[in-house]
Amino acid sequence: MVFGPDTEPPLFPAPTTPDDVRPLSLRPVARHTREGKRWNEFIARYHYLGYKALVGAQMRYAVHDRHGAPLARLGFSTAARKLAPRDSFIGWTPQLREKNLPLVVDNPRFLILPWITIPNLGSHILSLVRRQLPEDWTGRYNTTPVLIETFVETPRFTGALYKASGWTLAGDDAETVESQCEADLPDALPPRARRLGAITRRWIRKPARGPARTARTGRWDAPWPCCGPVRRRNFWPPSAANPGFDSSGYRLIEPLREVCDPNHRFSPRSGVA
Repeated sequence: MVFGPDTEPPLFPAPTTPDDVRPLSLRPVARHTREGKRWNEFIARYHYLGYKALVGAQMRYAVHDRHGAPLARLGFSTAARKLAPRDSFIGWTPQLREKNLPLVVDNPRFLILPWITIPNLGSHILSLVRRQLPEDWTGRYNTTPVLIETFVETPRFTGALYKASGWTLAGDDAETVESQCEADLPDALPPRARRLGAITRRWIRKPARGPARTARTGRWDAPWPCCGPVRRRNFWPPSAANPGFDSSGYRLIEPLREVCDPNHRFSPRSGVA
């Protein structure tokens, strides 16, 4: 791939503080446009995995500072069809996975340009994406995602950026991954950890169980109460110290009973079953 002059490092000093770049501009990038070509060039030139066409449904974003200078590039695409750590973490059966997989979006590319060294910039960008992506994805595909997943290659990266943004470690991909396009997967994958980021507070319930038969009452057809996002505790890998642990088939649902929102009317503490 031939790189254009727009991908060259700047000749002037790069910004070093958040105040130098805010407010950030997060713009969707359309394919087969000049901005789309520039997105491909940035990823091919500076991302350690290089450029590869995104699989299935997809959204690309370009992040610029208040002066219009490029800061980062992000890409989102269809989630892997089968992924044992993720499916076990959510509590999916094969039937529920087929039904609710469109609610999960993969984040295969996140690039902060190498000359940008602003503290906490990555977590700030992720917070913007979590607010904007559902609307953009719904407008393009008529489906509103509730969960974002990504791989973090270890030990090259620690995943501190995603951890600081509230993403949850769901395990590693040592087991077989089935993508929407098998040709996009290399023969041998390096060790990678899978992290999940919630878009909505009730992401556990929706991708795992689906909506209720009627939206009129606001009730859901799950036999267990509403739970908020995982906080303060890491339930992976499962251990006997975790409440609700069952070595025959670990499910996230049981330990989440203890971290339900006490203000929610379906919480066990509210007295409403």
